[in-house]
Amino acid sequence: MNHRTGNFQAGIFCIDDGKKFAGVTNGDRWNGWEIPWFGLSEMKAIQDWIEDGINPNDIVIEGEKVSIFYHSLEESFQCETIQHNGVTHYFIDGWCWDKVTTSENDNEK
Repeated sequence: MNHRTGNFQAGIFCIDDGKKFAGVTNGDRWNGWEIPWFGLSEMKAIQDWIEDGINPNDIVIEGEKVSIFYHSLEESFQCETIQHNGVTHYFIDGWCWDKVTTSENDNEK
């Protein structure tokens, strides 16, 4: 399956049972991990979250362009994008996301 095409569904995603972010997915996976796409507001929330030292990478947002700086590679890559329901969504390549189940989501309330 191509991670850029298909029937996208909304979901909630997290890394290591950490903070949760709303995104969309077509159900495709990378090495068993979810491949979510996030709108710009969620990308800004993820940017704030990782600036607290959660992740060894940096998100750089310049207007509508979003890129990830991978410290281990000493290189920056622009995020791929898709349009879903008229909104641009961004893909963070190589991060290990889990989809939060409904019961896990209910426990957060």
